[in-house]
Amino acid sequence: MCISGQNRGSESGCTSDRMTRNEQRNHSLILDKVTKRHSRTPIRDISVMLKPMDVLGLVGERSGKTGLNKLIVSKHNLSMGRILVKGVDVHSHNKNKFKAYKYLGFCPQRDYFDPKFTGRENLKIFCLIRGIRPRKVKVVSEELAENLNFKEHLDKKSKKYTISDKRKLSTAISVIGTPPLIILDEPTAGVEKAHRADVLDVLKRVNEFGSTILLSSNNIEDFQSLCNRLALIKRGKIVQFGNVDSYKNSQRRGLILMLKIRHHVTGYEIGPGKSSIDKQNIIQVITQFLVRHFGNVYLLEEVQGDVLFYIQNTSVPLAKAFKLIEQNRHDLFISDFYLKHENMELTFVTQNFRILR
Repeated sequence: MCISGQNRGSESGCTSDRMTRNEQRNHSLILDKVTKRHSRTPIRDISVMLKPMDVLGLVGERSGKTGLNKLIVSKHNLSMGRILVKGVDVHSHNKNKFKAYKYLGFCPQRDYFDPKFTGRENLKIFCLIRGIRPRKVKVVSEELAENLNFKEHLDKKSKKYTISDKRKLSTAISVIGTPPLIILDEPTAGVEKAHRADVLDVLKRVNEFGSTILLSSNNIEDFQSLCNRLALIKRGKIVQFGNVDSYKNSQRRGLILMLKIRHHVTGYEIGPGKSSIDKQNIIQVITQFLVRHFGNVYLLEEVQGDVLFYIQNTSVPLAKAFKLIEQNRHDLFISDFYLKHENMELTFVTQNFRILR
């Protein structure tokens, strides 16, 4: 697997231009300097190469993961770069888009099966598109439905499915025929916790048969169960990548503190002999306060008075931490703040020992 981005490390320099046609076909997916401008979440210079049986997890909230997936399946047009699926340049010609479809399965965030049809009818349509022989369609459909635990609803109109069963049906459609590349966008979102293992087991099985998986999720269990590599996307660009093993022994979660520094500070608050106080001095005061009360604290980002801290201490409950900051807010020159448990993106950064600044 080759990944490149802003912090490329030892796996940089992958490009499709230096590869022969056979080498390109030997990769399930090649993203070569993929860029998409003029969109809500632009994609910026992403390069990734995935071989058969690779499983790459994309981490980052509202970072462009879904936009990248749509570029791969040509729902959006590229501004620059190349996307190759089994050697087929998806965006070079319109007909190439359809050539690429036979090599990939897609489970989007929004289900794209026909709600007027039953689950069985939807599976039959996609089985036939995938080239499953008509006499085997029933067996394949029922086996997928049974493995994903929605067989009892197979003959029900899919518009009457629960959110959980709709996600299972979308997952089933994406893995039909074990395509070389499977793109999954939040496959377990809305699935009952008891049935998530069923979804992950099916995905593990198709991966063992040779499918490459590109997984976007905000669920750490998905990454732990499936992925061998993770890539952190921030503002549409891969900024870091790492090994998923760093999660497996980590059950502690820290806190994320987002705060806004007050722009107007009175002379009485500053103290005698001072006419003003520097913003960096205020940040230093806040940092010292957090270190004194919480231990390990990281300053992640500061933009025009908006400051983001990561508190690596789980011994202090969220409610107690909130009360402590609220009681000292005035003395720390904080106009407003928001405190929450660590999210998937910060887990990735801290567990790989590289803090984004």
